[in-house]
Parts: sequence; structure tokens; C-alpha cells
Amino acid sequence: RLANQLNTQLVIAEARGAEKAPLPDSMDFYFQGMAHLHKGPSMANLTQARIYFERALALDGNNVEAMTGEALVERIIGGNLMATDRAAHLGAAEAAALHALALAPNHSVARYALGLIYNYTNRPINIVLDIMRNNKKNNNIFSRVMYSK
Repeated sequence: RLANQLNTQLVIAEARGAEKAPLPDSMDFYFQGMAHLHKGPSMANLTQARIYFERALALDGNNVEAMTGEALVERIIGGNLMATDRAAHLGAAEAAALHALALAPNHSVARYALGLIYNYTNRPINIVLDIMRNNKKNNNIFSRVMYSK
């Protein structure tokens, strides 16, 4: 809980600095998007966050953090029934999360977002398969952590 509060405060501080940047870069836009995401799940906040993530990706199409932010925004909109086109938002969220994971396979927030998307789209088996594939790729880290006593 403390880590989440600290993370939020750090994101807000970075976003404030980014607002003052004469030439914001991709990460500046990412932090501004995250600051809006941390404000709460209203359509106004989510729309503004999406705009910043899109700006970040326009400057750097390989910004995994911005892709993950975009996945989180679309997941919230689609998963919380905030839009009539739920499937389109969840599809966009899944595409963004998968793209982020293609670039950074161990990105925990992107993997978390993908798991939530699979849950919202009634595909729990995909969650299990993803965990199993990821553990196998990472030398079965789950087994080492669980049975390392």
C-alpha cells in the first residue's frame, strides 16, 4: 500500500515537471498520462490519459510504458462497462498489452493488464497458459521461489 502511494506521488511529481518541459519527450507524455490515470476512473480522466499515451507513442512507437498505459485505459473503459463498444476497447487493450509484451516479455504491469483482459473476456485458461509459458521462459522462477526453503 505504501509503495502504491509512493508510486502515485512520484508519477504526479514527474508529470508536473513534464508540464513545464519546453519540448516534452515520449516519457514526459507517459507520466502525464499516468497522472491522469491515477486521478480516478472517470471518462474525462481516462480520455485525457489516452491522449497523452497516444502522444508518447507518436514520439516513440516502442515506448512499452505508454503501450501498457494505453492497455490499462482501454481495459478500464471496456472492463468497467463505461462504453457501449466494450469488445472494441478490450480488443484494443489486448493488442496494446501483447505489443508491449512482445517488446518487453517480463513487463509485470503489461502482464497484469493482459491477465485482467483475459478475465474480462471470459478466457481464464489463457491466464494459466500465459503464466505457464512465462515461468518456463524464466527458468521456472515460480518453482524456485515457492520451493526454495
